[in-house]
Amino acid sequence: MITCPGNQSRSTDPGVCDYTAVGGEFDPMSFSDNCPGATISNDYNASSTLAGAVFPKGKTTVTWTATDASANTTSCNFDVTVNDVEPPTMAFTTTPPEPDNDATPYFEWLATDNNGCTAPADLVYSNRLDGGTWSAWSLSTSITLNSLTEGTHTFEVRVKDEAGNIGDPVIYTWLVDLSGPEITITVPEDGAEYALNDTVNSDWIAVDALSGLDTASASDDVSTEMASGEPFYTGAPGLHNFTVTATDLAGNTTTETITYRVVYTVLPGGAAGGGGAEGEGGTFLDKSIAGGGGAVGITTLEAVYTVGDVIRASFSLTDAEGNNIPEE
Repeated sequence: MITCPGNQSRSTDPGVCDYTAVGGEFDPMSFSDNCPGATISNDYNASSTLAGAVFPKGKTTVTWTATDASANTTSCNFDVTVNDVEPPTMAFTTTPPEPDNDATPYFEWLATDNNGCTAPADLVYSNRLDGGTWSAWSLSTSITLNSLTEGTHTFEVRVKDEAGNIGDPVIYTWLVDLSGPEITITVPEDGAEYALNDTVNSDWIAVDALSGLDTASASDDVSTEMASGEPFYTGAPGLHNFTVTATDLAGNTTTETITYRVVYTVLPGGAAGGGGAEGEGGTFLDKSIAGGGGAVGITTLEAVYTVGDVIRASFSLTDAEGNNIPEE
């Protein structure tokens, strides 16, 4: 006489796609014979015990057979069903930068069924954006999102194996910034005039309220990488550009350029318009400007001298009666 256990259900052992019997948990519940010398065995591992027997995922039918000394046999059977209950795990392999200035970011991911019950090619995935509805399950392991708005977004992907186990979703949160920094240039002022060789300090600011400012600098006709407060170029008459360039942490760049003019004035002095400073002798003009008295005027220069050149001056002397005094 032999009595088998009832049908059994077990879960796969961690990390493997099978179950190993512990002790004699699947051995016959009872076994006896009216004469000595009977033996017992099973058709799974041909042993008198199933201790340590490894059962694969799915259903396995085990038959126990008792044989007495006279070759009489009695058999019974039962099923061992091993279920895959271990979910797969996954991770992102490609994500957009944080922060980012791309409204169509690209994602890739990869999952593993830790117990090997489901081949990687048979895992399926579902995703959602900003807490919306989960997509239908598919084999795709990448996606390009479309037309995202500025602001913070959250993208989630989850994985499911052939047994229906769903792993914890992987989550990526990042900031989309599609706008460049704001630049305000106060000095030099657009269209303003500044005196030749005058020292005037620049005044400008760049801010980015969304992702934050990464770099900002100014440049003029002769200098680059200038900070606010540094003097700008006034070394030559005419029109000049002053440019500020700023980049935010998302990679957006803004450039602002203003145009200013460098000028110089001639201040003739003396009653007839000659002279240097008002009331003094000497002039850089080859003819005086009518009006004199220090009034501002513009005239055509009949001689041009370069800074650093040696200029030889000539002059004549007359006495009180207007007579020429010889050079000697």
